[in-house]
Amino acid sequence: MGDSYTFKSKERLKQAKLIESIFNKEGKTIHSGPLLFVYLKAQLDTDVPAQIMFSVSKRKFKRAVDRNLLKRRMREAYRLNKHQLYAHINQGNEQYAIALLYLEGQILNFEAIEIAVKNTIGTFIERTS
Repeated sequence: MGDSYTFKSKERLKQAKLIESIFNKEGKTIHSGPLLFVYLKAQLDTDVPAQIMFSVSKRKFKRAVDRNLLKRRMREAYRLNKHQLYAHINQGNEQYAIALLYLEGQILNFEAIEIAVKNTIGTFIERTS
């Protein structure tokens, strides 16, 4: 069980083509508070059920320190709650490419971000069941 609470490099979404297809094509969205969860069923190069990227707008947060803080908080909230997502995806034997975007105009604490991540994962599970 200890391995499931890590966030490895192969779980990061890095392929430019796949990132572009999430935003340009048939990527579906879930809006939950400060977060926008965009997902697309895709064939990934690795054996993980999902690859994810985190993004914070430079337009809203000029300082890189603030953007990095928010991405760290989103990444940690995802890392702690991804086991629910993986359990659901593994049942269907599918793979997903996911983008998690921070939309709020102010810096929220970790607890608020974690609640939003849990809500988006719950909504994702409902929609893909």
